[in-house]
Amino acid sequence: MKGPDPELIRLRSDYRRLNESFERSFAFRFGRGVGFSAEMLGVVKCMMSCLKGRTRLCMSQGGRPAGVGIVNGITDYFEPVFPVVDAGRWNALNIATIRGSGRLPFVRRGVSRLLRAATGADHFMMDDLGALPARLVVPELGIDVDYWEACALLVRLVWDYRPEVKEEVARVLSGCDVPDSYVSVHVRRGDKSVESPYVPLDRYATAIESARPEGCAIAVASDDARAASELARLLPSRFPVVVCSVANSRGYVQGEFNRLPAADRFRQVNRFLAELELLRGGDLFVGSAGSNVTYLIEMMRAGRGVLQVC
Repeated sequence: MKGPDPELIRLRSDYRRLNESFERSFAFRFGRGVGFSAEMLGVVKCMMSCLKGRTRLCMSQGGRPAGVGIVNGITDYFEPVFPVVDAGRWNALNIATIRGSGRLPFVRRGVSRLLRAATGADHFMMDDLGALPARLVVPELGIDVDYWEACALLVRLVWDYRPEVKEEVARVLSGCDVPDSYVSVHVRRGDKSVESPYVPLDRYATAIESARPEGCAIAVASDDARAASELARLLPSRFPVVVCSVANSRGYVQGEFNRLPAADRFRQVNRFLAELELLRGGDLFVGSAGSNVTYLIEMMRAGRGVLQVC
């Protein structure tokens, strides 16, 4: 893994200073019981909206984090870049599903007042920050880029691993025998079928063969090792496959993950972070349309070199 980038260190410092200078504030809750990719997509989009609206982005803490949140939320994995507000026990109410509250809009207003009194913040997860900009312009940071370039830049601002996480990610990657040049593939299984049918594996194989008819090395990560192995079987021999999935994995189910002890959840997320590094490092990434993992990789790669299969 690469060492510190002085330019990125400077930009992180400038971002922190600018973000803390904004008067209005938005309290983001990390650790709501959703998947890691969904959490990070929310963080990056919120960063963009808050910069556009000159709103201070804070992390709200309090209560017991859920899902990928272990103790402190986002700083379980990354070095701090956002100020923190303490919502105490009311943090459990800082969720997007309160928005509108159906035919009871006074519920949303009441929850917002409680959170405002507890944190001093102005806006919360149930509040709409407006449409994301097609182009992000922040003169103080020297930023004037299109949406996808902005996504990649904001991901880099956040993606500064804590030392113990960086060490574990490097350890996992060292066990993946992947060549310098490869196509990365992610196959989502598990509870994804609740939202939409699985993308058949033969469509992945067809997409890979069409993109690289001459053949190439393939690195496959999946939440279901059976799917990764089956894809390796479907591809012709000119596509040597390295399976990077946990050997006994049988599909990621959010509810089951949320019930695991904190130490097991932390270990699994660190493993997933290593797989993300592998996936974004490919010459080309192939993933299912509609998957949060695919969208996060697309953000990381500034929208380039991503082939969506549906």
